[in-house]
Amino acid sequence: MLAIAGRSFRFTAVEPGAPATLPDSYTQFSEPAHAPFGSYQVFRPDTPRLSGLTAPPFWANEVWRMGNREDRVVIEIYHVMNSRWTPVANLSPDFASGTIQPFAGRRAAPAVHAINYPYDQAILINRLLHADVLVVHGSAVVIDGRGYVFFGPSGAGKTTLSRWWRATGALLLNDDRVAIYRHANGAWQVAGTPWHGEEPVVSPASAPLHGVVRLRQANENRVVALDPLTALAELTACSLVPFFSRTSIDQAMALLEALGDQVALLEFHFRHDPSSLDTFRESVLA
Repeated sequence: MLAIAGRSFRFTAVEPGAPATLPDSYTQFSEPAHAPFGSYQVFRPDTPRLSGLTAPPFWANEVWRMGNREDRVVIEIYHVMNSRWTPVANLSPDFASGTIQPFAGRRAAPAVHAINYPYDQAILINRLLHADVLVVHGSAVVIDGRGYVFFGPSGAGKTTLSRWWRATGALLLNDDRVAIYRHANGAWQVAGTPWHGEEPVVSPASAPLHGVVRLRQANENRVVALDPLTALAELTACSLVPFFSRTSIDQAMALLEALGDQVALLEFHFRHDPSSLDTFRESVLA
């Protein structure tokens, strides 16, 4: 069993030779078994046995694609040597259950883990949204018990700031993918995920979310309030929203709008120097 943002997932090997382990980055997210939010059966990765797509996919790139086959969602990865698509998952429409035959890599080779990049994220991120958990392309740190999410496009400085904060003793949850959600008591929380970027540090911990911060590299350090409309647009662009589903889009947008009403939205202009964090401390943490 593993848990992300308080939601549990089970992967069960159902035949001899089927892998039961998860990738190393998932190790810290393991937990004792209890009622899962998602449950998946794992087959032995021998000859491909899952049914593939028979209609155009609703999402695709050169590495993997996803689409419908009858009333199921099918995920396939591309075998570059044989120029063919290999099915790796057959799932219920809400991603709550399904079967996985774990192949991985550009040659769709038999995998040693039950789930593998990129379909691990496709399955879990889509399922998490059904629990109002939104995964954002950003970094998150916990400073004195308060969680902050730093977001922006690639190159904005998320990993750089993650390293600077970690060097000061802050808890780094993740430098690339973080989960935002509301606790049962209504308070906003941020939690780590297993899917790190350049900084190979992940944590399953969570913390009250005190601010969502857009990063901009600049010649002068300053923190300013971000107007809600701009914040919503930019945060949407950095969120892993299933744009193939109108229902999922509406759900994600409702979450982001509520977030903007209840959590501080900021913009941090910073010089490329660790001392820039002093400005953030004085403006936000004091």
